[in-house]
This record gives sequence, structure tokens and C-alpha cells, in this order.
Amino acid sequence: MPAKLGVVGGALADQSVPNFETVARALLKDCPGWCLVRAERDTESHGMFLCRAVKGSRTVEARGRFVRESFDLLRREIARKDITISGVAGPRICFVGWGRHGKDTAAFALHGKGPFHYYGSTSWAALPEVAEKLGIPEQIAWEQRHNNRQFWKDYCGWLRRDDPCYLIRKVLARGNICGGIRDLVEIQGAIKERLFDDIVWIDRPSFPADPTVTFTRDLATHTLYNNGTEAEFIAKVKMWALERGYLQPYQIH
Repeated sequence: MPAKLGVVGGALADQSVPNFETVARALLKDCPGWCLVRAERDTESHGMFLCRAVKGSRTVEARGRFVRESFDLLRREIARKDITISGVAGPRICFVGWGRHGKDTAAFALHGKGPFHYYGSTSWAALPEVAEKLGIPEQIAWEQRHNNRQFWKDYCGWLRRDDPCYLIRKVLARGNICGGIRDLVEIQGAIKERLFDDIVWIDRPSFPADPTVTFTRDLATHTLYNNGTEAEFIAKVKMWALERGYLQPYQIH
């Protein structure tokens, strides 16, 4: 029997599941601007339920074994599409470089100073999804990340499969400092979209190179060397921000 047609939020919908209206209303409540335009059993995917939603020119869809599962997957895909850059005033800065060279230290050195806010790297943004994939608590996944560096790189690449800047946007949704970018496609996407005012490569000469970083300092606008004590490096980062005009002298203490 053909699917019944209904109107949901002004959009034509294939209403072929019993609780379609309930699902549609929940979607409109949880995901403003999105309209559920299809929810039916998909015969082409072994009877799984298919949900599809639209917002302007954007379309997302998900398949699950049950209506609820497909709906939850749909909302997750919508969340990926709906990330917006925060309205935090001030310049947007990105610290890049090899692992354990001091990117987080540089970011935390500026957090709370003048216009700067840092709430975690792209790895931190990916943590919930990585931990879920590994089937372990987020705390353990985070503590073991350096031992699983290649897996983190590969899975973060999968998370960025349809948007190279997905994790960057998750970071910039809260603050204006980003760290942890490792992939060439990711940094090229950020440059193309002009997401950052400055890209700073952190170099710690006494530490080895990181093969999971697939670009070089050539794409950075500045290089800072972490070749002294932690206190000296923090002072160097603050002085760089002062020289760039991002901080005032009284803000570096």
C-alpha cells in the first residue's frame, strides 16, 4: 500500500510509520528549522527504517533497525550539519604542530587573556565519538590517546568524511582558539574558509616528529619554538600575542 502523504512544518512527507507525527514534532522541537520529509521502511536496505529531513538546501538521512534508532541517528547527523561558529569576539587562532610539542600549553597560556577562550582541541571535540567507537569511558580513551594515535587520526578522518572542518567547527562553536589539527585536508579546508586569523606552528626541537601530522609548517603564518622551560614558553606565547596586537601589556601577566 502506498505511503500516506502528510504535511509537516510545511514540507511534504511520506507518512508510512505509525508514530510519524510524534517523530516529526519531536524533530521540529529539538532541531529548529528542520523538517522531516520521509520516514518509512526502506525495502532497499533489508527493511530498515529510513528517516530524511531538510533545512533549506541541506538534506540529511539515516537508517536504523527501528524508528527510534533511525530518528536518533538522524538527529546526530543534523547536529553535524548545524554546528555554527561562536560569536566570541576577537581573533581566531590555531596552534598546530607535532604531538607533545606544546600546542595545548600555548592555547591555555592565552585562555582568559583579553579576547581569548580555549575549551579544548579537535581531539577533545572528537572524544565522545571516539570513546563510543572504542566502547570505553571517555576518561580512559583520553588518557590512552597517545598510545592509540593512529586510530584517533583514522577515526577523526572518518568523522570529517563529508566536512573537512567538522571538528574545527565543534571547537570554534565555543571559543576562538583551536589546536590539534593533524590532516592536510583539514588545515587546507580551514585556510580555504578563512576560519583563522593566524595559524601558529609549535616546534619543540628536543621531541620527535609525528607521522600522523600530514602537513608542515609551510602552511602556518608563524612559528614559535618551545625550546626552554614551560614558563619561558608561556611567556613567549603571550609576547607573540602582544606583538600581534591581540593583547595589551597589562593582559600578559
